[in-house]
Amino acid sequence: MLDQADPDSNLLGHFFTDTHKKATNNGIEVVDIYSDRDCGPGEQLFEAYGESHNGFMAQWFGFVADPNPSDVLRLKWKFVPGQGERAQEKLKMLNAFRGAIRTDFTVRLIDQLPSTVVYYLQLTTLPPERAVECSKKSERENIVACISNHRPAHLYDELELILKERLGQFSSSLDQDLELVTSLSGTARLAVEWRIHQKKIGHHVLSLIEQLRKKRDEL
Repeated sequence: MLDQADPDSNLLGHFFTDTHKKATNNGIEVVDIYSDRDCGPGEQLFEAYGESHNGFMAQWFGFVADPNPSDVLRLKWKFVPGQGERAQEKLKMLNAFRGAIRTDFTVRLIDQLPSTVVYYLQLTTLPPERAVECSKKSERENIVACISNHRPAHLYDELELILKERLGQFSSSLDQDLELVTSLSGTARLAVEWRIHQKKIGHHVLSLIEQLRKKRDEL
């Protein structure tokens, strides 16, 4: 169902919490990492960070990766059930995705929008007659087929607005942070590095939207 749940609420998972434990050493908070096999003194150990976003890496490892294609910018759609033309039909189709499309969503520093983001935009911008038609499809794949050629000029307007609003919530610009971070160290630097990557994702997706619009106009 379309709701407020965080899709990454179980991010840590059993594997990570079974091998990493927060502890305190001489009054300093540390993370103890446990090997899954015996190892000798001086033996080099390796750890795979997996697909971890930068907030997670900052908390557990004390650094943020840049670039990090697994980092995410968290956003929230503006669709409100019961409001707007054919809202009931659109909500029915959104819920047919069984949680794949959620109120809260993420974008990343990759060269394409997630398919669920595109599906949401297509569904919520359907004209009334098309919304009624496509809402009669009960299966997800049939809904996708019904909306596949729906690419109006205003398709990405909501996503663009959400991104600009999110970037506007920061008290500094990306350029200002890039200058500021060179004078910082420790946790202050870490916080700004995380913020920089959040902004890079936002600007990247805005650029991607421009490219998609130009591509549409060329067709």
